[in-house]
Amino acid sequence: MSTKCRRPRAQTILYASVALSLLATSLASVSAANQAASSRGFVDDLGHAVDEGSAHKPLQLVVFGYTSCPDVCPLTLVAVHRALVALGPQAAKIDPVFVTVDPERDTLAVLHQYVEAFDGRIRGYRGDADTLAQFAARLHVRYWRESTGPKPDDYGMSHTAALFVLTPDGRVAARIEQSSNLELLTSSLITAMQDNLR
Repeated sequence: MSTKCRRPRAQTILYASVALSLLATSLASVSAANQAASSRGFVDDLGHAVDEGSAHKPLQLVVFGYTSCPDVCPLTLVAVHRALVALGPQAAKIDPVFVTVDPERDTLAVLHQYVEAFDGRIRGYRGDADTLAQFAARLHVRYWRESTGPKPDDYGMSHTAALFVLTPDGRVAARIEQSSNLELLTSSLITAMQDNLR
């Protein structure tokens, strides 16, 4: 016959309270760390701080956009998904990244839900204003806000629609102007791999 050790009810409640308190503290620490990282640079949609040396694959495919975009951005990410499918095993050499130009509205949670809807391999990047501006300037990308109504959130973002293939050292291996053109995107990625991966 087995017996179970039972703690007094008050003691059980105390232990549960302590556990919940420790969990809350841990979550708060993670949140604070992510916020601190966000103020210094890019953070991906999974909450990980990233920089130019964070790429885990030989090439990085960079897309600029924002989650409220009504047309170009979703069409571009559909093309990215289809290109990754078309590349088959070769797609494992590419890190696809969606960089938001609207960090005020595109929280990490919003970014995650958005990129996951297109392809689970795409990561969303959100950065502070300075980090975004510096990264965009280096790639000659422009973006600006355009008001669409009387409320503060009534605006859209205009931005350069080109895609960029970057090497691990940050060099631009390709600039793809027709962002939603599947054939051009796929062939550009294949050429970039042939020219830069030996």
